[in-house]
Amino acid sequence: MSPQTVQQLVNIKGTPNGLLIYCNGQADPKALEIDLQTKLEAGKGFFKGAKYSIYGKPPLDPSTLDKLHTICTEHGLTPAEAEITPPQQAVKPRPKVKTSKTTGRRQHSENEQTHLLQRSLRSGTKETYEGNVVILGDVNPGAEIRATGDILVMGALRGVAHAGCNGNINAVIVAYKLHPSQLRIANKIARSPEGLAERPYPELAYATEEDGIIIEKYNPNKRR
Repeated sequence: MSPQTVQQLVNIKGTPNGLLIYCNGQADPKALEIDLQTKLEAGKGFFKGAKYSIYGKPPLDPSTLDKLHTICTEHGLTPAEAEITPPQQAVKPRPKVKTSKTTGRRQHSENEQTHLLQRSLRSGTKETYEGNVVILGDVNPGAEIRATGDILVMGALRGVAHAGCNGNINAVIVAYKLHPSQLRIANKIARSPEGLAERPYPELAYATEEDGIIIEKYNPNKRR
């Protein structure tokens, strides 16, 4: 675990196999519970059904660990049957993106980095990340988020989002409220039609070479 992670109370990182919940074992147990509760509530239900593992440094006592597990399950998370392994800290060559022979969609690499932003992006903000990005907040009009992998917005996406900005057409964009000024996946571009009302459910945007960007209701049980 990096020094930056240890300084925080609770740090949630997404991986292709589930969520890694890092906890500062030196912190007050009650403070850990409150911080975890706050972060999960900020997810607005997007964490529901996700598998997770909890890591403490130093290790958490059993009583604190049980309370944190209770909070997770109350928010719809499921303990991972096989413990999710934290990513290695050593820098390794970026693995090649693999695709399914049957669907052509991407198979996420276990080493693909996922960034968690616990804030909204204000107008004028432009940020670019290597790997996937999860935003616990909104992307406001005039803001732009770019990532070489997927983009997941746990709030409203009303600015510009560019997934697969390195040319990866298999990247996707998911938002709790998808009403962007512009969507881009690799070299494909789409804009929201004028006057289109926001839908009361999360949506997924993906791209194909033939049809460009396609938007549909997000279904966590549907694999592409």
